[in-house]
Amino acid sequence: MNYTFGVWIKRRRKALDLTQQELAERVGCSVATIIKIEADERRPSHQIADLLVSHLEIPPDQRKLFIKVARQEKAAEHLNAISNTSTPDLVAKPIQTNLPFPLTSLLGREYEMRAILQQLQNPACRLLTLTGPGGVGKTRLALEIAHQIRKKFDHGACFVSLAGTSTAEFIIPTIAGALGFSFSGAADMKVQLFNFLRGKHILLVLDNLEHLLPGIEVLVELLEFAPYVKLLVTSREQLSLRAEWVFEIHGLPVPSHLDLNKLDSNSAAALFIQRAEQVQMNFTARPDDLPAIAQICRLVDGLPLGLELGAAWIRTMSVTEIAREIEKNMDFLTTMARDVPVRHHSIRAVFDHSWNLLSEEERRVITQLSIFRGSFTGEAALQITKSSLQLFAGLVGKSLLKHEPDARRYELHELLRQYAEEKLAANPQTHAATRQSHAAYYAALMQQSWIDLRNANQLVALAVIEQDIENIRTAWQYSLAEGNSAEVLKFLDSFWVIHDIRGWYHSGIKLFEDAAGQVPPPSEDELSRLVRGKALGFVGLYAGVIGNPERGLALSQEAVAILEPLHQPEALGYALFGAALNCLYKSDFKQLSEIAQSMSQIGREIGDKWMEGFAMNFATAILAQKNRFEEAREKIDRALQIFGKEIGEYLGLTWAALVRGQLALIQEEYMKAKSFYERSLKASQALNYRRTTQQSYDNLGDVALYLGEVEQAEQYFLHSLEISEETGQHREILGTLYDLARVKTAQGKKAHAVELLAVVLHHPLSTLHLFLRTEPVVLRDAAEELRAKLEAELERETYQAAWAQGQTLPLEAVVAGLLR
Repeated sequence: MNYTFGVWIKRRRKALDLTQQELAERVGCSVATIIKIEADERRPSHQIADLLVSHLEIPPDQRKLFIKVARQEKAAEHLNAISNTSTPDLVAKPIQTNLPFPLTSLLGREYEMRAILQQLQNPACRLLTLTGPGGVGKTRLALEIAHQIRKKFDHGACFVSLAGTSTAEFIIPTIAGALGFSFSGAADMKVQLFNFLRGKHILLVLDNLEHLLPGIEVLVELLEFAPYVKLLVTSREQLSLRAEWVFEIHGLPVPSHLDLNKLDSNSAAALFIQRAEQVQMNFTARPDDLPAIAQICRLVDGLPLGLELGAAWIRTMSVTEIAREIEKNMDFLTTMARDVPVRHHSIRAVFDHSWNLLSEEERRVITQLSIFRGSFTGEAALQITKSSLQLFAGLVGKSLLKHEPDARRYELHELLRQYAEEKLAANPQTHAATRQSHAAYYAALMQQSWIDLRNANQLVALAVIEQDIENIRTAWQYSLAEGNSAEVLKFLDSFWVIHDIRGWYHSGIKLFEDAAGQVPPPSEDELSRLVRGKALGFVGLYAGVIGNPERGLALSQEAVAILEPLHQPEALGYALFGAALNCLYKSDFKQLSEIAQSMSQIGREIGDKWMEGFAMNFATAILAQKNRFEEAREKIDRALQIFGKEIGEYLGLTWAALVRGQLALIQEEYMKAKSFYERSLKASQALNYRRTTQQSYDNLGDVALYLGEVEQAEQYFLHSLEISEETGQHREILGTLYDLARVKTAQGKKAHAVELLAVVLHHPLSTLHLFLRTEPVVLRDAAEELRAKLEAELERETYQAAWAQGQTLPLEAVVAGLLR
């Protein structure tokens, strides 16, 4: 079919269900320009042509052709190729927005809203920074903007809070977390996220970036790599990047005088009165209050946070008294001191005013509370500050400390926390003591969690760790930096468990490698050797999990060699656990038998039933491999008894149920196997244990295939594949692709099965053994057997085409296609 360029654009636009107005807004040009382009009265500029490529969803391999036609370097008839190769989706697939819905209305800001919205629709503006003093309302304004403009972005808008992010290296994982994007495999996190965003037309709202300026160049890289991403940033300082456009936010308009009947006409006064009414419901502005209210607005220069903090004192002060106190401390209006950070020039007086009204004890407590990152429990605050709940209640009443009654947690506003942290840092002795106390508290919490994570308190302990994870990481980094081996030891075991349960294997490896290298041999003392041995053992365990059992076993054996002379049986037992798991991954049952016996003996000697139960899991696998099924059943039933009833926890139970299911499957007791796998899945989901959830789905799929329930098997395998991809377990990904090839074969889709087998057989990890199957088998051997069968059944040309196609497909693309 022949088209003119304009007619083709019009048809493409309509196929995407876009009006001329909507396309113009997305491209950032006038409607008249779109009308003229579609009428063939003008050709798009280079810039508009580039934007049309994105918003008309031109396939990547056809974009150069489109640009050449747009610039009249090729005839319009060449656009037929694009029409024939790609039919755009009629409905956009936006990323689900995570934008918070503000609980208060936005007062004023009409001019700023219009100007910022206009600027964001300028195609040349890719990075817009809202700057201004702390407390000026940058975040609130950015959220309002994002809600209003998100529909103009194909993939919506995403809010990324960076207030609790400690260093620039965490910008990438924080953005990924806000987007709901999970990293997988060993590939660089930045590369993975950039690839995810490359084709996305999305607005990212990056909030509170001022403390991460060293290393902020990563945003430039993101913009260069993902051409349709736009950034709206809030920062108290300019980012000083060439791509940056800056919009400065000032305080709300300040009234020269107020009319009692028109108080809503001035947004600064309206905000103060609204907040005062929230603090004290019976507050009503009287005529004689108006001059003082106007004075307060002027003294804080219309800064919303200043107005809110001023209104908070309405419980204990009159409006006139508040104005008088603020007036005494507005040094930020005049200060030009070079040693005062720019981000404090405007809000400091508000905090100084509050600070000057605090008692010495309140000042001490609030500076020490600044050591926390994010929210914290009253128990933690009491132990570190040696204060009282009554004093905390007083700080809550003065709006200096937030309290979440349902969660029984406290939190300092981030701006106030930074202000108080400066005060703390000004006293080096108190600062050091507070950091030590903070680290010691969370080290003790992690030490106790190691006990609770192995008993009936497991779910509670896990929730506690997750709520305090930022404080725990901060405390860990401090202990590590201080070389405090005794404190570092208290973190290690619980860190192992939570990283395992949540599937954070790659970050766990980095964490334990840092600990292992804390004090390099031969200078290390006995305590440091203990840290090194335990940490290496956990690195070895995770190395096996992500598909490198050779390295995993070597590291586990190194750990055992370090720990054996130290007479630390518990540490040795869990290093043996890592070695045993790697032997199981390698199907090295001879070595596994020796290790499992040692592990079992240690568990009995120290009364560690958790360790003993895991040793029974390994022993069952050995007995099953020897066809000693009766002994195997007795052994694994005893493990189920220990985990399920005597200890009452989920982690060990999930593995024992999986092993019991495997034993039933080997003996072709399919319904019994299914019941144990379902039991494992239920426990795994209660714990949100990613690895055993994946394994349970995988084994349930195996049972379904044996029972002829092919469609059900496919669904189980796809669930398994999704989790393996999320946690970066490449061996499990390949194993599931082999399983799906079996499914495709049963469905009569044999060419697709051949494609999947080609992917598996050309991957280096296909030399590994399949895990928890009916018998020890190397993945490559199983896949090759099925491939040979399909080759014999398919026509030669069909087979060869499918095989050739599979060899060209990247693993990531195959997984993405299956999970679509």
